[in-house]
Amino acid sequence: MLMKTQDKKSVTIEDLASHLNVSHTTVRKALKGMPGISENTRQKVKLVADKMGYYPNLLARSLKQQQSSFLGLVVTKSLSNIWYATLVDKLVNDLKSRGYTVMLSLVDRDDPDEVKKNIEGLLGGHVAGVIAGPIIHQADIDPFSVVIKNSLPLVMFDCIEDLPTGNVAIDHVSGLRQIISHLVECGHSRIGYLCGDNIALPNTRRYGFEKALAEFDLPLYGKDIVPGGMDFFSCYQVTRDMLEDRGLDLPTAYFCHSDICALGAMKAFRETGMKVPDDISLVGYDDIPEASYGYPALTTVGGTLEKMADAMADMLCDSINGKGDAPRKILIEPTLIKRESVARI
Repeated sequence: MLMKTQDKKSVTIEDLASHLNVSHTTVRKALKGMPGISENTRQKVKLVADKMGYYPNLLARSLKQQQSSFLGLVVTKSLSNIWYATLVDKLVNDLKSRGYTVMLSLVDRDDPDEVKKNIEGLLGGHVAGVIAGPIIHQADIDPFSVVIKNSLPLVMFDCIEDLPTGNVAIDHVSGLRQIISHLVECGHSRIGYLCGDNIALPNTRRYGFEKALAEFDLPLYGKDIVPGGMDFFSCYQVTRDMLEDRGLDLPTAYFCHSDICALGAMKAFRETGMKVPDDISLVGYDDIPEASYGYPALTTVGGTLEKMADAMADMLCDSINGKGDAPRKILIEPTLIKRESVARI
């Protein structure tokens, strides 16, 4: 009969060696697949390890080797947002392929104390570096100062303001220029913004929208910029309310803050008897899978997820391995994806 371990006590290599009456070296070789022992012994060790609930103490191993295999990932956005959920999935898999274990922490960006507590927890786990985002303002980085003070690599993502750390963001100015250029080519001269940002901070979608309108010498009407929530039902309701208030006094095309917003608006237009794109053209942003499933399929910009994940992983790993230079910013260029939601006038 196998020995019983004490409650809440991890099984060690020493426990396995004692139970099997073999040396510690034999157990280590068996568990790591090293040569020098018979296949029969290897299988016996693994079988007993499984039954006793043994698992490797990666933290102890990292401390012994003075090189941690743990990384912290702090996400300040709900993963109910499919774009961020997909980004996290790609990033974790990318880092896993490089031999790292990712410790994920979901926090509320508006609660600095919660952010700081979670970061301190990651540092207590002896992570080799931290990736965090989305980070909007300079003040949002304050809880991360403990990472910088401990001289650990820190990479931010989806940043708006320039930060004193490495950061990776989407070039929204380029993305919006491509959108407005496409709408102009299709004959649209009055273009609105649904569920947009209230403030045009640098490298936001709102900033890129206004900059592109000015570049193409198009009018910017305040009534055509419709603020609202950024989920499906909020944008649906905002669009319904707008149609009830304004009737047909509308632009010929709307840029929607995201694909989710565009799909919500599309539902509202359809329910009020307006066809997309025959009566109104819509363009989204992000290229989530649902963008191509809708009817009509949504014109949008995308192609940034894998590029962002790769850039963040490269930047952090280079910094850990001493290959990184001073903190730098990488802008990921999005790509216009033309589908069926824009009509030619």
